[in-house]
Amino acid sequence: MKNDSLRAPFTLIELLVVIAIIAILAAMLLPALAQARERGKSSKCVSHLKTFGTAVIFYCDTYNDVMPTTHFYSVSDEGVVGAGGNTYWQQAFAALKLVNTAIPSNVLAPKGIFACPTETNGVLGRKDDGSSASVGNTYKGTHYGMNRYLSHKYVSSASSASRLERRKLSKVVKPSATCSVGDKWFYIGRTSGYAQVDLRAYNYLPGERHSGRWNYATLDGGVKSMKGYPCKGSSSDWKDWLWAPTQW
Repeated sequence: MKNDSLRAPFTLIELLVVIAIIAILAAMLLPALAQARERGKSSKCVSHLKTFGTAVIFYCDTYNDVMPTTHFYSVSDEGVVGAGGNTYWQQAFAALKLVNTAIPSNVLAPKGIFACPTETNGVLGRKDDGSSASVGNTYKGTHYGMNRYLSHKYVSSASSASRLERRKLSKVVKPSATCSVGDKWFYIGRTSGYAQVDLRAYNYLPGERHSGRWNYATLDGGVKSMKGYPCKGSSSDWKDWLWAPTQW
């Protein structure tokens, strides 16, 4: 009598069919998983920027409505107490306890709230392991940059103490449209230089690392995501409300 509990083994063709089905399913699911993973990283980045956006508002509340600068040039600058002169915004914010984190290092890769989880490149495409962190996307311990024109004159030349313009938050024309802090990177089309600590369109600094988009906080405390950005590559990049707090 034939034992029905005994089954014939898989044939080679059946095994290949099963493998092919698994491969097709994997090919269909992996992009979806990758997208879900990126959405999770972008959400964490948004959380970081929400904190930075709120910190900018707290700074203004503390220092007579004056908006922070990307670079505190002397101890007489508003808000530089506890950070020392010649200090970048991220170091001052940490020293002033506007963000709950250690003061970022000038020479090490970004950590904690100053590290965007999507950013993996350091110096000219090399993995961000902290080496040569003064250039590339790791500049001065942050993957984020502050809008240059919060407290800088509407000129195309480089930042310096003589070009500071102490603007007040209450004078901002379109706070829900103007960037305060956002993703920044070393633009893939460049071969030298660094990502700096400020953010402007002229140097292609907005970091479009989130599937071609970049996240940024606005002066009303909100956070937005944008694909592309106005005035890209223009030396007159302040001529858009994304960058200009007041009329130019």
